[in-house]
Amino acid sequence: MRRRWQAVVAIVAGLFLLLGGAQNSRAGIDDGLIASYTFSGGAADGSGHGHDGVVHDAIAVNDRFGNPGGAYSFSNGTWIEIPNSDELDLPQQKEMTISLWINPASTAGSQSTCASGTDNDIMETIFASTNGEEGSCFTSGMGSTANNYATVGFWFGLRNGKLQFYLRNNHKEWDDDRPEVHAASIDTIPAPAVGKWTHIVVEISTVYDVSSHVAGENMGRVWIYVDGVKQTIPSTDYSDVLGQPTEIVPFPRDYSHDQPLYVGARYYDRTPCVAPCVLDWHNGERGCGDFFAGEIDDLRIYNRILSAAEVEQLKNQSGDTPNPGGGGGNYTEGDYNYYLPYFHCTADHLTWTGYGISNSSHERAAPFAVTVYEGNGHIAKTVYPDPLPANGQAAAAIFTGQETIGWMRVNSHEKLTGLAFFGQTYMADIPFVDKLSSHLVIPHIAQKSDWDTILMVCNPNDKMVSLTLTCYGTSGAELAVRGFSLPAHNSEVYPFANFGINDLTGKVEIAVAPPSLGVAAFALYTNQKAPGGSFFAGINAVSLQPAAPSNPF
Repeated sequence: MRRRWQAVVAIVAGLFLLLGGAQNSRAGIDDGLIASYTFSGGAADGSGHGHDGVVHDAIAVNDRFGNPGGAYSFSNGTWIEIPNSDELDLPQQKEMTISLWINPASTAGSQSTCASGTDNDIMETIFASTNGEEGSCFTSGMGSTANNYATVGFWFGLRNGKLQFYLRNNHKEWDDDRPEVHAASIDTIPAPAVGKWTHIVVEISTVYDVSSHVAGENMGRVWIYVDGVKQTIPSTDYSDVLGQPTEIVPFPRDYSHDQPLYVGARYYDRTPCVAPCVLDWHNGERGCGDFFAGEIDDLRIYNRILSAAEVEQLKNQSGDTPNPGGGGGNYTEGDYNYYLPYFHCTADHLTWTGYGISNSSHERAAPFAVTVYEGNGHIAKTVYPDPLPANGQAAAAIFTGQETIGWMRVNSHEKLTGLAFFGQTYMADIPFVDKLSSHLVIPHIAQKSDWDTILMVCNPNDKMVSLTLTCYGTSGAELAVRGFSLPAHNSEVYPFANFGINDLTGKVEIAVAPPSLGVAAFALYTNQKAPGGSFFAGINAVSLQPAAPSNPF
């Protein structure tokens, strides 16, 4: 028995790797995601980490799919501020990836409240994590002269027709007359086209690995992708920026980088002063910003470096914005519904649910939508991935930003075949239910001192149904009957321990009333209540009367 279960676990683990999740049982493209902003209806953090942004005069506009209020437009004096957090701090995390979409109105540069000299000397900043600016004062006491200043952080944006990136740490030692400058600058990448949505990914690692470093090369420290294409960065030895093996950027010893992140602007203070001083954006005489002109959509921040394949996946997915078919229209319901009777995710992403599906049509693309329902029937989240190409396939994990227990529905314009994945320490998978039934059977249950069997059932109908569960032993004798009602769009997690039989092996039949309506159900088997228990698997309930409609919506 144990060998059989070990084989199941090995197969499940392999499927888990195919789905793309390995670290900490997190799944795929959401692994390491510490902040996510679709900008649909505001600047709330959809990752579940609570890093909600504050919008300062940026204007909600149509997103890149034409959906109203799905992106933000920026101009001189507008930005989004994300409060400071160790979780969003590059010195703390050591690695960071920023992914977003931009639709620039200009690439020359000029948007600033402190502009001086020629207009294109000023960067139109897309994203920034900075404090101070060369010529300004430092924010903590490091002496009493105006030379005590530092710029600490990174920023990227558009200037002189280029996409430019800067990483700087001006470190003022106590006994020096001038700061020691550690700086990385990339200013040779062509800017994306004006008036066109472009996907930008910037990846930064502050860990310098001498074993893999080649003198004069920095391709391992800063990666930049434009529409999925990794950009060529001129060979430069940035070891002075990155320090020695396993060290991060050498920030001043008394410095805590407690500045917010800025979307659409860069914060600094050019006012000459005597340290210490406080940099204040909101004081017009002291605070300055290099502002972006254009639109920004779907910002994601990770605490790791994404692979080129993952960057391509981000470029190709549509996030939470409707309109998978393109052309500016919203998604409309298709003729095909598929159900996962059980959905569970947690805010920390350690428990998750996902799908793997394929398009059965060899001729037509399949627009589809995935909706997560809470157990009480409320919609927790709907996502609209890119359409599946003819004969195409996709897999993804779904998170709602908070702990959610319920069920999931996939609606499609073409016939699909699919599996649902769900994981904790281990992972299980079940085929999607494509037909609801009013008479089902769980062909095997085991409720013992070390085994649990738990029923998950959902009612996708617009009306309440009543369920009768009848338990039969291995001899065919009826052992117990239980019943409960399930309101419209609700789901139930029912442990078979509720039958009150401590040593139970057999089957359970599920009868639905009225019989014109059907449900979807599956059973989860686990021995995790036993010391050292590690088995986790599931099976769909088998329909004995597959006459109920498959599309109750």
